[in-house]
Amino acid sequence: DGALLLEDWTPLGQCLDWRAGLQTWAVQAERLFDEQRVPNLAHDNGTLSDRHAGVLLAWCEAQAAAGTLPERVTLVELGMGTGLHLRYLLDRFAARCEAGGHDWAGRLDVYATDVSRGVLTHARDRGLFAGYDVRLGGMNALEPGVFLPLEGGEAVDLRGAMHCVVANYVLDLMPMDLFRRRLETSGPVWQAVLARTWLGAPERMGRYTDLDIDGVRAAVAQGDFRALTDLFPLTQVELRTFPVDLSTHPDLALLERMADRLEAELGSDHALLTEGTVVSHSGGAMQVAARLGRALDPRGFALVRDVGLTTAELAAVPRTYSHYGPTSAAGVNLVELDDWFAHGSDGATPTLKVTAPDQDGPRHQASRLIASSALPETEDAFRRLLDASAFAEVDARVGQARASEDASEALEHFRAALNHEPWNWALMLEAARRALAGGLDPQLAYVLARRGLALNAEYSPDLWTVYGDALWATGDKRGARQAYAYALDVNPTHAEGHYGVAFVDAELGRFDSALRHIGEALATDSAGGVRAKVLQLLDVCLRGQQAARTDERARLARRASR
Repeated sequence: DGALLLEDWTPLGQCLDWRAGLQTWAVQAERLFDEQRVPNLAHDNGTLSDRHAGVLLAWCEAQAAAGTLPERVTLVELGMGTGLHLRYLLDRFAARCEAGGHDWAGRLDVYATDVSRGVLTHARDRGLFAGYDVRLGGMNALEPGVFLPLEGGEAVDLRGAMHCVVANYVLDLMPMDLFRRRLETSGPVWQAVLARTWLGAPERMGRYTDLDIDGVRAAVAQGDFRALTDLFPLTQVELRTFPVDLSTHPDLALLERMADRLEAELGSDHALLTEGTVVSHSGGAMQVAARLGRALDPRGFALVRDVGLTTAELAAVPRTYSHYGPTSAAGVNLVELDDWFAHGSDGATPTLKVTAPDQDGPRHQASRLIASSALPETEDAFRRLLDASAFAEVDARVGQARASEDASEALEHFRAALNHEPWNWALMLEAARRALAGGLDPQLAYVLARRGLALNAEYSPDLWTVYGDALWATGDKRGARQAYAYALDVNPTHAEGHYGVAFVDAELGRFDSALRHIGEALATDSAGGVRAKVLQLLDVCLRGQQAARTDERARLARRASR
């Protein structure tokens, strides 16, 4: 009631909410990462980087054995995000080359790319790639290989010259559609999910934007969705299924083939097929994957990592897209993508080849290798390094650590996991937290956090706050405050960082400063994680401030009586 219609029924992958989410990636990505609104540990903790470095090394070995290793090897990351994955890939590749006595790390021409200028300037300003010759610039997933330098200048055309391209969580940003086929007596009937977008509670617009509703509509009409991004808390998306005519759809043969396959694999009596057969159509992801493959050097390969629908049962579940803040992303239907690469949309054999590991990872994390020619040694390394079994031992150790009620036992499991992945700063962070929470020697947490910060001082305010907690526990109050302040340098809206500064200031009697940070902690604690302890600290500060005033009045009274 009272909501205003911003866009009427539109195909899901073209709807206003989706388009606004895509623009948010371009204009606010650095904020999303700094404020930890986008999950990124799956590819930014060093584990995936090491495995991708192993695949690149296997490719170099095969090319060297064949006498075809180029003098310069072009490495591109498409959609670099924080840039941590690429930095760790370079670290791990250099270490692997040194262990094998190769000079190949020095042959790399590296391009770190993204559509967001903000993440590029963050990486530059924070010195993320110090020690490496990395070129920062823009690259659109729809035009892979066209590199636009961050500092300006002519575009660089890398199409046909890229030997290794890495694209983590890029395909899931591409448009998708959700169809359903019902088999009626008159023949198959197709339906599609359409969306319309509303602005709810327009009387509250003033909290989020200076525009009135006409201004918002004008901005949307011009394709400027920043106003809608600001108004995301008030945006409502309505979804409904409608009959559609797919007779002219370019991928109709593929959609029919997918529906036939799901029905054959699941069986006609499967509960998921009661209302018809759902086909999640990752059309945008498939087009980008194909363009990426065609932009490679003929000997080159692309490594793709994404949240994927990897089984018939997963692919047949009706699901749309997810929000991360005001952004949008959808799991890629890899059953469809694999089939499309093998047979094309019309059943013809395409020119590109996709390789999958024997088993995709847990939590729907999946990898694919794309190439235009057979690369047997590289494909073997990919299957070995990216198969779910390659992650199993560390995952098991971490699971045991989290399940253990004994802190010492948990730390032993973390230690075993770190023996396998000594570069994994996220494991160090979790282990340091458990050491402090379990009442173990704070020096252990201090060492773990410090090792983690040596790997990632730029993008984890949590590491800085745990480091501050460890310093506090060892008696270094001023060092702890500085660590909390560094957390706020990384993310000024980090509630734990504000609480940490406020706590130390309260202990030092700096109640005015403590109260300011308490206010910031409450304002930024959207999940309510620190609210209880912040309110306790607020009471301490108010009583301390009152005691200080009482002492000051007594001092002034004594002075006046002299």
